[in-house]
Amino acid sequence: MRSLRNNFWIVVTLVLSFAIAPQAKAIKVLMHGREASATFRDDPFIYQHLQDRYGAANVAYMQGSTAAADGSSASGFDVVFISSSMASSDTRNKYEDTTIGVVDDENALVHDNNIGNFMLSDAGGNQDATAATVGKNKINIVNPSHPLAAGLSGEVTVFNSNPADTYWWQIARGNLAPGVTPIAQSLLDVGTASVSGDYTNDFSADAGDYVLYRHSLATAPATALPNDNGLGAPIASGHYDLWRTHYGNTSAANDGQQYAILAADVGNVLYGNGTTGSPATAPGRRVFFFVSDYGFFDLTADGVKLFDAAIDWAAAHPAGSGSGVAASAVPEPACCVLAAVGLLGGLAIRRRSAT
Repeated sequence: MRSLRNNFWIVVTLVLSFAIAPQAKAIKVLMHGREASATFRDDPFIYQHLQDRYGAANVAYMQGSTAAADGSSASGFDVVFISSSMASSDTRNKYEDTTIGVVDDENALVHDNNIGNFMLSDAGGNQDATAATVGKNKINIVNPSHPLAAGLSGEVTVFNSNPADTYWWQIARGNLAPGVTPIAQSLLDVGTASVSGDYTNDFSADAGDYVLYRHSLATAPATALPNDNGLGAPIASGHYDLWRTHYGNTSAANDGQQYAILAADVGNVLYGNGTTGSPATAPGRRVFFFVSDYGFFDLTADGVKLFDAAIDWAAAHPAGSGSGVAASAVPEPACCVLAAVGLLGGLAIRRRSAT
């Protein structure tokens, strides 16, 4: 009976040791960059940071252009990080339908003007080599309660310097799909941008665009309408569907529609039509993040905190999200030490009792 009681306390000690000790997530990250190895612009800094944070064994790098067309390169990973160092065509049509989380630094993959994009907004803006970004180093957190805000709120300095170069910023622009959550605005003044369905090119999808669409149906023009998201000619019902989806959307400088961080959770409504390469709902978590080719090395501590929050959140797959590999909890060294202490204590109890 005494032996049974002693064994019971050994088990209790072990259980408490594992319960008290903190748990670390073994998040597996696949990073895509421009070159065959992480050597281009900021890619080596990002790759090293990911390895330092999640462990070298849990982080892999792959040239974006060599990734499998069906997205299977991400099999076994929890999150894919797409660097802005690549041309958008390197990964377009590869990950838009995956259930695995994606963090995207490449602006041209965010919006809905190409099949194979993530369908988060209806316009985009590559801010490389634009004067509007020079000297700008802050974002405005507009959703501080979201995990992607990393506990920050209001205006946050994300770059240490006031950039004199223009390869610090990527932004999403225009109107957001219904299920997309804005986390932070860019505070940049980048002028106006047209929106999808704006066939008259006046920065608004309104009744005038419908009139032009109907006129184009009747005259069957050989040329495409502006802002038709690649539908081209002849003019058909798809042009009407595009206009109807974006009716009422507008765009202007400093209109609060220039975004630094966006999020879409699993099942949230996107701008796609539900066909392959055009998701109508998010099959996995999606994050757009603002850092361009040279920005990562210049991030402040808060900027790095926001980046880490993006990777962590995208990697956490909610129940029922599909085949994405859930991040598994593994004991930290401290936990193992506590467990060993508990075991030795239990053995000591048994030995004293036996004596």
